[in-house]
Amino acid sequence: MGAQAKRKRSHQSGGQEPPPRAGGGDPDPDLISLLPDGVLGDIISLLPTADGARTQAISRRWRPLWRSAPLNLATRGGVGSVDEAAVSSILAAHGGPARRFAVSNLALAGLDGWLRSPALDGLRELDVSYSAAASPKPAMPPSALRFSPTLRAAHLGCCLFPNVVAGQVHFPNLQHLTLRLVTVSEHSLHAMLAGCPVLNSLVLKYCYGFRCLRINSRSLNCLAVHYSDHPDKAEEIMLQELILENTPCLERLIHGGPYGDCGMRVSVISAPKLMLLGRLTDGIGRLELGGTVFQVSLAFFYFALISFVVIICPFLCHCDIILLDSYIIQGLKLIRMATTMRSLKVLALFNNALCLDVIINFMRCFPCLEKLYIRTYASGMENAWADKPVDCLEWLDLHLKRIVLGFYLGKKPHVDVASFFLLNAGMLESMKLVVETHQVNNKKWIEKQRKHLQLENRASRSAQIEFVTFHCFSCPKDINELSEPFEHTL
Repeated sequence: MGAQAKRKRSHQSGGQEPPPRAGGGDPDPDLISLLPDGVLGDIISLLPTADGARTQAISRRWRPLWRSAPLNLATRGGVGSVDEAAVSSILAAHGGPARRFAVSNLALAGLDGWLRSPALDGLRELDVSYSAAASPKPAMPPSALRFSPTLRAAHLGCCLFPNVVAGQVHFPNLQHLTLRLVTVSEHSLHAMLAGCPVLNSLVLKYCYGFRCLRINSRSLNCLAVHYSDHPDKAEEIMLQELILENTPCLERLIHGGPYGDCGMRVSVISAPKLMLLGRLTDGIGRLELGGTVFQVSLAFFYFALISFVVIICPFLCHCDIILLDSYIIQGLKLIRMATTMRSLKVLALFNNALCLDVIINFMRCFPCLEKLYIRTYASGMENAWADKPVDCLEWLDLHLKRIVLGFYLGKKPHVDVASFFLLNAGMLESMKLVVETHQVNNKKWIEKQRKHLQLENRASRSAQIEFVTFHCFSCPKDINELSEPFEHTL
């Protein structure tokens, strides 16, 4: 078979043999193995730890490279699954430089010894996390700061951050910093950030110990703050104020987390390139965007409990009505409009009290908005803008292309919001309405909603409307790493 193929190739080439390959008579040489040791070492360091070790079996050429390649040591698994002896053995035997060291779910005291190992000299990526169940929360060893000259990415979790002062630490190459469930003092956090001149992304996930976060960074591109107003311990100091003082390169400001903002103040003084913002909740106490100010609006009212008293408090059954003094958050009210942010293209709102008036005021502040994401669990409020003439909203016809509304209930306030944009957004390409699972399969309900939304009168004839159900899934990446983060949160 091989001889016949050879004769056929010879006949097709006029009886002449193809020229020999460079490097000798081997027709299929191992060109990868001809690369320098340094290049092969970098290839090995990009592989998972187990796969990198297996490269020793490829050939004699590869056998010594594993021990001299840049170390990529990463453990994975549940609590208590870290093999301390294996980690110590690898660090003791490794003779090359270090690229990445990642250990999680730690419940041991040997971390300091590992971090001091000469095998980690020149470390570029550090990913260390204690067990979230550890009590009291362990302190991160000061030896974690010894990699400051070479570190490019740092992920620290479930620990107390060591106290540092301004000028004490300098991370000239650090580009990505993530702190998860870390308690750090306000002074130490600001001192560390001041020592990161090329920081590109900062992620703070449920961190405590500081009331104010003030950002001054000429390099920061993405800031993600996952905030919770339900700390594990009542005495935890929570974030109350976020100030973007000077962020000329910031493009993405992301708020994540399952809870509200509990009156937090957010001030964006200078962020001329901001393109993505959200999710803004109606629990924010005050939002300042340059000279434009939004402030939470509260409506006081009395409501009656009758059946609740009978079920929960049977000893009060003799009461016909109990009146309780309470309030409802009506959303962020526009106090002063002095600045528009034309750079913003993507906005996400978590509006419990769904109110079209609040949404419209935000869009007046962001006149070039292209994508709008809204999530609500409430039935909504009366919307004054729903019946206003279209000619006073000409700016709406220029840029808006996509709207996602979750969770759409089909009630009048929800219909008002959806139909307002369908009837006025001339460039709209798609609208996604996230509904309950049983409604997606209810053809009569879907058809009824289409009539309420007046689809035949939509401003953009090419606009596509879809009713979808919410799917809770595990995303392999953090929200700040996604190109469209809010597509995965509604």
